[in-house]
Amino acid sequence: MTKQRTAIGLTYAGTLPFLGLSLMPWFIPDFLGLDYGALIRFYGAIIVAFIAGIGWGLYLYKDAPINLFIHSNIAALMAWSALILPPLYAETLLILCFAYLLYLDHCLYQARLIDGWFYTLRIRATLIVTSALLVNIAQLALY
Repeated sequence: MTKQRTAIGLTYAGTLPFLGLSLMPWFIPDFLGLDYGALIRFYGAIIVAFIAGIGWGLYLYKDAPINLFIHSNIAALMAWSALILPPLYAETLLILCFAYLLYLDHCLYQARLIDGWFYTLRIRATLIVTSALLVNIAQLALY
């Protein structure tokens, strides 16, 4: 299996907790007393930090047009901050974090520092993740 296929498979697998945690309240509202909202926020913060780490790696080994040390840290700190906010604000901030990271990827794609397939993958994964967070926000609005 190529690196590209592995990255694609693992990226989509990484979106499954977002999808599951956003849909579970609609189908199994009280499964083991889990707080699906808290779980999606914790997982979201972890994934933001993970994606931000990609920026660090690129900045260490390539000439990026933006300081990814700073931008990646901003994203990670924003995601961490989301963990102490009320749920609606936290999930909104996580959506902004994912959008911010996608903007950084756009800059990197324009500078030809990431391949087109990776940029496309990041767009699709961001759409899946932010949609799941929006579904979770809708859940919050209903209850």
